[in-house]
Amino acid sequence: MLAFEKSFELFLTENNYAFSYFIDEELQAKVYQLVAINLQIILLKNDQIANEEQAVDLQSSALNSFQNNTKRILLMQYQWEFKREIVASRLRSLMGLNQKIHGRKCQILRVDKLVASEFLIANHLQGNCNARYHFALVLEKEILAMATFSAARMLSNREVPARSFELLRFASKKGFTVVGGLTKILHHFQGIQKMDELMTYTDIAFAGNAGFKKMGFEKHSIKKPMPFYLTENGEMWSTKKNGNNMTAIPIFHLGSFKLIKKYP
Repeated sequence: MLAFEKSFELFLTENNYAFSYFIDEELQAKVYQLVAINLQIILLKNDQIANEEQAVDLQSSALNSFQNNTKRILLMQYQWEFKREIVASRLRSLMGLNQKIHGRKCQILRVDKLVASEFLIANHLQGNCNARYHFALVLEKEILAMATFSAARMLSNREVPARSFELLRFASKKGFTVVGGLTKILHHFQGIQKMDELMTYTDIAFAGNAGFKKMGFEKHSIKKPMPFYLTENGEMWSTKKNGNNMTAIPIFHLGSFKLIKKYP
């Protein structure tokens, strides 16, 4: 058994979560079926997402599973190796094992980019990114969730120009699930910005966009798989930057849904 698989099975066992598994012959990957919930987790080795053809096939498989109402997560080896605590917390949230806090109990605070950056690096799979607005959900002086947004963009190529923002990041603190947390922040942000629409991207590989649909987002388009290079310490670089590090290996992100929420 691969160390990746063994480590993942140990995680499930330590959390007392019953599972079965089978080999998906088409994907050539091990699929774990969680017994208590309708969720399949597919383990993908780094060399299975090393070129565009593989990535496109995997994206198609994920999209087909959504159409068949099968909830699937495509879990990458590098994510488990370098971001294990963050991945484990997201999985425990889906499994109902995190500590649940209701968003209504939290206070919304606007924080500076340094505070947001530290939180997102520790709690978001993609880490931090450049943002204009940073909002934290705080309970008893502890930050339990964070959302960041872009500056306003005026979309003038429409019959009626629209004021648009992008939700760039949302993450809960590891070990916590903030119920209704993002909805609360979105309501607050709309109240102070008066936007016409809000756009965001969700990772196709990680259980799709069902939660965003419940909040009123609609699928606009699908972003194709994108190439990166993975360094020995887990950093993700662009192809161009890789020229400075010949030990980095090629990796493809499996793409995203572009979602838009309209405001009246």
